Amino acid sequence: MEDQAKQPLLRGIVGVNLGHLIISILFILFLSSPFLFYAYIKSTNIFPNCLSENCKQHADYRYLVSSGWSAIFSLAATAGCLGTIVSFFLRQTKNDPIYREKANGNTLNANFVFIGLREISLLCFLGIVFGVLMIALFMGGFVKGNLFPDIVDEKSSWIDFNIRVDDWAKTFIWCFLAGFSERLIPSLLDGLVRRVDANNSQTAEPANVEIKANSNDKHPNNK
Repeated sequence: MEDQAKQPLLRGIVGVNLGHLIISILFILFLSSPFLFYAYIKSTNIFPNCLSENCKQHADYRYLVSSGWSAIFSLAATAGCLGTIVSFFLRQTKNDPIYREKANGNTLNANFVFIGLREISLLCFLGIVFGVLMIALFMGGFVKGNLFPDIVDEKSSWIDFNIRVDDWAKTFIWCFLAGFSERLIPSLLDGLVRRVDANNSQTAEPANVEIKANSNDKHPNNK
């Protein structure tokens, strides 16, 4: 009888949570594939023509640049998606009745909070959107500061792609935070709108709008 009573619980824990985990892993693997491929071709140096002085004239360089741009958007989407996934699992662990009853030593039941595979897919998509929006804010110069990645400058073009390692890391961290904290991107966009409204009589170029962050800035976290 005890084994039969445990079967619904085991099916609930393994079926639902494992399903969420599998879908999340599939999303991460799919989104990160362009970045992983770019990291591979950069580390193996399979395009020796890109090291010459006139490397921009070679087709290999153009392919490497296109792979680089795909990689930066891939990293942003992956980090944003990963942020929403981590936030979801943290909330589920905190709010799930199973974990609360287990902590209290009570009898477990399988009627815990169930979001479903469609919902976690929607959360992953939302994280992708937040990550891409964050990288767009960086590329457009809307968000600047020492804590933010320096992806492009005033003289950059699509054919120029040379991002430093620390900028890759900063991009991952901020895009992860954009997915982890659902209020980060809306707060940045609200700040841009307020600054544009305050300066619309002086300039009409949104590229001049800057949000500078200090090391003491705090961003809201999910509870």
